[in-house]
Amino acid sequence: MATPANDGKLQFQIAEATKLKKSLLVWADALADRGLMSPERIAEIRAGTGHVDLAKDMVALGGMFGSAWSTIEDKCAITKEEVDRAKQLGLELLIGLGVKREGGDEASMRTKAKAFTLFAKAYDQCRRVVAFLRWDVGDQDAIAPSLYVRKRRRNGEDEPEIVEPDAPVVTPVPGGNGTPTPTPEDPELPDIPVMG
Repeated sequence: MATPANDGKLQFQIAEATKLKKSLLVWADALADRGLMSPERIAEIRAGTGHVDLAKDMVALGGMFGSAWSTIEDKCAITKEEVDRAKQLGLELLIGLGVKREGGDEASMRTKAKAFTLFAKAYDQCRRVVAFLRWDVGDQDAIAPSLYVRKRRRNGEDEPEIVEPDAPVVTPVPGGNGTPTPTPEDPELPDIPVMG
């Protein structure tokens, strides 16, 4: 169970995350206005409520700014340290909230968070490669979707819930092993000259 000392630390982290999320969203809106970030993704992040959503939103905002950093670093007043802190703070909050809610031990929660961080970084690099290779076709999200997918209710409204970090959802693609299987009949695949 969380101790009173941990509760104090958690409250401090929640306050820090709330302030940082507000700053990141202000700049995300400005960058979206310039076509450098997805307004839909920002709206999904903004729709979250509660401390668990705050933690997940920090990880998502850190990932969103981090993946676009080379393009946006000279266009906003957000620093790389703030972007990195957002991701780290989100993971720390998930650990703290998980310990408080489930009574799990902190070491196992920290190990899960570290494992997810490594996985998320590697997957983010894979998404970048897919986006580069499939830029002209525009199907990169179908091949390598975001880990932070919001579920939809039957009435079409967004449900403010992001996939839990320890169970990311990856949409299967043709081929069965996580990579698409191009076929000669696929009209969308560009012709690539073979050097040799």
